[in-house]
Amino acid sequence: MHDIFISYSRQDKPWVDTLAAALTAQGYAVWWDAELLPGQNFENAIKHVLDNARCVVTVWSTASVDSLWVREESSYALQRNVLIPVLYQPVTLPMPFGRIHTADLQDWQGTPNDPRFQTLLRAIAQYCPRTTETEQNAPEESPAAEVDPLPDERISSEGVIHRWKWITAALFTTIGLIFTAAGGYNDLKQIWSDFSKPALLLDYEPKDNIHSGDTLYLTFSGSHQGYATLWNQDASGTVTKLLPEKGAVTLHFTPQYNGETLELQATSGNGTDKFILLWTPEGKPDHLSHNQYNSEAAFTAALKKLEADGDLITTQLDVPIFAPNR
Repeated sequence: MHDIFISYSRQDKPWVDTLAAALTAQGYAVWWDAELLPGQNFENAIKHVLDNARCVVTVWSTASVDSLWVREESSYALQRNVLIPVLYQPVTLPMPFGRIHTADLQDWQGTPNDPRFQTLLRAIAQYCPRTTETEQNAPEESPAAEVDPLPDERISSEGVIHRWKWITAALFTTIGLIFTAAGGYNDLKQIWSDFSKPALLLDYEPKDNIHSGDTLYLTFSGSHQGYATLWNQDASGTVTKLLPEKGAVTLHFTPQYNGETLELQATSGNGTDKFILLWTPEGKPDHLSHNQYNSEAAFTAALKKLEADGDLITTQLDVPIFAPNR
């Protein structure tokens, strides 16, 4: 299994080569747009890695924002909740990716100690903690997936037919998100409800130097109709439901309402404010029976019970909080 799949435009290959080398030097198994060996299947090789990579790093640039393949690989990663976007050049990101916090590596020259690269490493570590030396040297599970870079076009008539089979769901999910954001419901309401695994998004502002007591803006949203609750775990391990407040048991995500932005106060000093978003599909509006859990273990046990009762999707956001300025 690979740790990282890099999605990028071939026009950015020299810079991506530097990024891949830097990530590999950190001990990660990196797969970046490999070419098929003679006799290999284009669709199967890439889909195998996308299905199994612990995270997907998308490199956004003037070339990649116009690339169908980069968009579809990123949509697929978004559905799996493993997408980590990186900004290589100053561009406006295509919807819905502009709503996701993106690591800014503009003008990065490959220096491993650069704070921006270190931020990227912290994001990756949430999906794939550093392995031991023994694990790093272990053989890959699927040697067939280790191949060389693809030709520039990435497209052949046969390749398009093969790859279309697995990118179609990601494509329509992205279209559904775009039209939902624009208010164009109509037939896309059904696509928005039915296609593939829901994508849950959590983000926050400001990004840097949040101190205990500072104002924090937390944004959450979901791509599919269903029911959601938002939780916060403080430094002591206590987990408390933030939304919905008293009254409703869950938030009902619909094309008209799929999230909002909350104004909160950062609480942990020299620690982490942890936020957890839960989602269940239509017909399953009941979530956890309590509004607060005294420990992470109690909360996890309740989640496992809820998961056993039906489809449950979760996503988590860790916000670093520093001690108050003196």
